[in-house]
Amino acid sequence: MGSVIATIAAKLETYPVLLANRTHEKAVNLAENLNVTAVTNSQVFEQANVIFLGVKPNQIQVLLEENEHILQRRESILLISMAAGVTLEQLQSMTDIRHRWIRMMPNTPLEVSEGVISFSPRKKQLNKIKKSFFNYCNRVNCNRITGSSNRCCYGISRLWPSFLFICLLKH
Repeated sequence: MGSVIATIAAKLETYPVLLANRTHEKAVNLAENLNVTAVTNSQVFEQANVIFLGVKPNQIQVLLEENEHILQRRESILLISMAAGVTLEQLQSMTDIRHRWIRMMPNTPLEVSEGVISFSPRKKQLNKIKKSFFNYCNRVNCNRITGSSNRCCYGISRLWPSFLFICLLKH
């Protein structure tokens, strides 16, 4: 999943993309193909303002603990988790409150290059996150769905506030 998001981000050419992987060789190979920079996880946590965490649910806490000394020094970072089964409350408890979290489930839409992505920030962080994240989604050709479809998303995901985007991604 992380490689698909990296491919999309690299094509935007809006921000520099730092790419890390548990296996550094994989990061280097993908970075060469995408013309982006391969770095270590620590370098991502030191330099990035938005971090997509494409790790398995049982790996998130370990990754955050390994980089805790960096997170303690940094101002607010936007962390976006794609890990199934890890709630926003659990994610937030793993970092200082100044760091912002979004939870998203993009698997199928990213794999087939179209579909609906639901994401949810914590209520307290909604206003801080909404504008910048919506702007990012607009740049990758995602259109927000409003109205009763959004309530349907809440009913299915139990995430509130939830936002739906129809994404037509070209990768």
